[in-house]
Amino acid sequence: MRQGSAPYHFDSSSFMNPVINQCFFLTSLFALCLSGCGPTYPKETLTSSLVALCQKEYGVEVSVQIVGKTLAVYVPLEKLFDSTLRLSPEVGEKLDGVILATSRVVLSTDNPPDFYVVVARDKRIPGVELKLIRYIQDIRRLNYGDLSRSEYTKRMLFEFGLGLGIFQGEEHFHIEEVRLGQFLADQIAQRIKTRIEEDPETKKEVRVKAARGKFIPGDSLGPSEEASWGRFTFVIDAEMEGLDLWETLQHEKEHEKKILVASLEVILEVVRGYRFASFDGVEIKTPFLKHSFVLSREVLELYRHKKIDLSTLLLPNDFNLSPHDAELLLKK
Repeated sequence: MRQGSAPYHFDSSSFMNPVINQCFFLTSLFALCLSGCGPTYPKETLTSSLVALCQKEYGVEVSVQIVGKTLAVYVPLEKLFDSTLRLSPEVGEKLDGVILATSRVVLSTDNPPDFYVVVARDKRIPGVELKLIRYIQDIRRLNYGDLSRSEYTKRMLFEFGLGLGIFQGEEHFHIEEVRLGQFLADQIAQRIKTRIEEDPETKKEVRVKAARGKFIPGDSLGPSEEASWGRFTFVIDAEMEGLDLWETLQHEKEHEKKILVASLEVILEVVRGYRFASFDGVEIKTPFLKHSFVLSREVLELYRHKKIDLSTLLLPNDFNLSPHDAELLLKK
């Protein structure tokens, strides 16, 4: 792929083996049992210890980088997926081993990162890459019984495709530090897509081609008299299927509402689940209407408390209420 060209992403549901998906969860869970009794890995030898552990216990050669508070592990593999676009059992076992080793190390070091990233690459086909991202605090919360297994599984970011922007040249890989705001934006987008696809009515007529999320830091929003944290922006790229033009026009508003409701539900679930309040608002760009929904964080709370209904949100307005006005509405 030429430099600067857009990456192509496969739909992970087309090849991700449910058994291997379960193994990804179990390895991290097993690592929790070991973390309490395992040795401490000092920060000075953290990367070399992880390389040695993967080689000794799982026979896998890896490269390790630390970028800020992110630990990145690169796993070159001979055969990343089989002819049916599913991860082969051998690859699953190797990745399980690397994930287990990574979890053991990050939970037993005196300088724990905030995130770890595991990147696998197919040696046969340049550019075919797989990337997994975990928030270390999610692993700890599972260990403490503060997360359910299903919620823990949803919190893993998974990406598979061509040209993910990880590698520079054939061998050298580069990972940018994972920030919590962008991690949540990617996770919310991933979960919005799944939520819409799992709706028994919507999935018959709506195909979500992609859902993208971005966290725009406050500094990039322009000059302001007041300090700002930043804003979430979500773009839902969907299209109607199996309908003629008249049916499409009839169902657009109905599906627009369902997509907006699903998006708001997921946004509230995730930001509340992570206790994340360092954002000013959200923007949701849906596929059928021509305007975006721009909602302040205070308006999201009003919606959650049923002080603002969906019909109000569907109006083409910018709901940036001041915290004072929102507080008054919440008290009504």
